[in-house]
Formats: sequence, structure tokens, C-alpha cells
Amino acid sequence: MKILILTVSAVALLGLSVPVAAGPFGALVSSPRSGSHARSAPIAFTSKPKPGTKARCPVMKGEFTITKNSKYSFYKGRYYFYCCPGCKSKFDANPSKYAGR
Repeated sequence: MKILILTVSAVALLGLSVPVAAGPFGALVSSPRSGSHARSAPIAFTSKPKPGTKARCPVMKGEFTITKNSKYSFYKGRYYFYCCPGCKSKFDANPSKYAGR
């Protein structure tokens, strides 16, 4: 599966840009950040988060924002959200492979 890397201009006048990956089905997933100021979104939640919450897909590892239509699974007492329906299918087929990462 190929991932298309796009550069989105956050502030065109200042030339700032943020790398973003377009996952399958067109979901936008931001690239992992590095450095001391990087904060990683969680992969799993103990309670169901509200739309607008940042999460990390357990399959693709990219960060995204949960919407009211986001797909999720409940596994071993935790909620796992996905950047696209394809990732949910992969997770559901073998949750122990992805939940322990």
C-alpha cells in the first residue's frame, strides 16, 4: 500500500509547511513528529473519547483527529480508533499484533 506524501502550507505567506500523509480512503494523517517538543497522541483509550480528540492509528501509526464517524474497536478494556476503515479490518483480524505496539 502506497502512501502519498503531501505538503500542506500552514501559513503560505511565511512559507511554513506541515508534512501530511493521505492514507487509504483519503484520510489525512500527520507525519510523526520528532524533537523535544513532540507529544504523541495515544493509541488506546480507557473511555470513549469525544470527537476532536487526537489519536494515533494502531496500524499505520499516524496521528489523526477522531470524528463522530471514526471507526473503532473495543479490545481488552480499551478503545482503539483508526485513520481509515481498512486499518480497522486489519486490527480486527489480529488485534494482539497491533494493540501491543
